[in-house]
Amino acid sequence: MLSMIKERTIQTLITEQMSDKDQAKLQYGVALFYDTLTKGIVVYGLAILLGIGIETLIAHCSFYLFRQVTYGWHYPSSLGCTLVSVTIFVLIPFSLPLTQLNEYILIPLGLVAVSIIGVLGPVDTKQYRLTSEHKAKLHQSALVRIVIIILVYVVTPPQYHSYVLLGVSFQAFTLVFQLLKNRRCDSC
Repeated sequence: MLSMIKERTIQTLITEQMSDKDQAKLQYGVALFYDTLTKGIVVYGLAILLGIGIETLIAHCSFYLFRQVTYGWHYPSSLGCTLVSVTIFVLIPFSLPLTQLNEYILIPLGLVAVSIIGVLGPVDTKQYRLTSEHKAKLHQSALVRIVIIILVYVVTPPQYHSYVLLGVSFQAFTLVFQLLKNRRCDSC
């Protein structure tokens, strides 16, 4: 059904005046939009069904706050990305209340994660290379966002601290993974 809606959207938006290149860009953009929408419905639908919608939103927002400016590794397939997203943003938040994480564990974990982001970010990919000028601007934005996330952590009720750090830690992981992947590809 979603593919029918996607095709109808494309047919509605494409005009005869558009070049083949513009039509291809439009088709790609619409496909990307519906793919992201589908992932969002799956992730947040499951989170709401499990009663952890707020927790998932907190983890996802703290992840995206840094993802936007530090980039990092992307799962190569949409299905893989959806499965990883469900694991990171639904299954782990669902199981966090079962653990006994206290501030003595959370604060060092958070400091390691923001340090990784502050030192390594942004990390470019094989498909998307960053100029040194653009990298410097993104790095400055990441540093400002580190201050923001620390303030968010301080003002957020303690029961949400682990969800804030989950998103930040996952983004730090994607940076390290992408950096290692880049180094391995450079040595090939």
